[in-house]
Amino acid sequence: MQLSAPPASLWGTSRAELLTAYYNNTTKQAVVQTEFSEGRIVIAAFTLSGVPIMTMVWQPTVGTTAKTYFEVENLTPSFIIADLQLALWPEAVLNAHIEGTEVAVHLAGDSRAVTQAGKAVVHIKKSGDTIFISHIDKGYEISLETIK
Repeated sequence: MQLSAPPASLWGTSRAELLTAYYNNTTKQAVVQTEFSEGRIVIAAFTLSGVPIMTMVWQPTVGTTAKTYFEVENLTPSFIIADLQLALWPEAVLNAHIEGTEVAVHLAGDSRAVTQAGKAVVHIKKSGDTIFISHIDKGYEISLETIK
């Protein structure tokens, strides 16, 4: 997927969420603050006790720059940005930036699926204040619960 700038509907908005990641029979949690502007996405992640984990900035002309405050296993900044985009960007924008043959994003109510050759590789479901992202092909799941 080619990453793209935030849609105008997100400019000037921010999100505070409890991120829970499930991978390889382990569960990790972090508090994540995300801000969107016309040409930028800024993410800061903290442990539950408030210790900084990382900061990340994505810009279309620069790409992703990230600073981690301690080593985080299997952390790929561009995957984090892609997950946010898959969950929040409009379907038409996503489909315009999907690369590869037979790859598409399908929206059905509160669910989205990314398919490749007709097979689901990512499933996204919104339920109340929580977004669930399941990467079937990569074997991990993430939930993002809005902090109020």
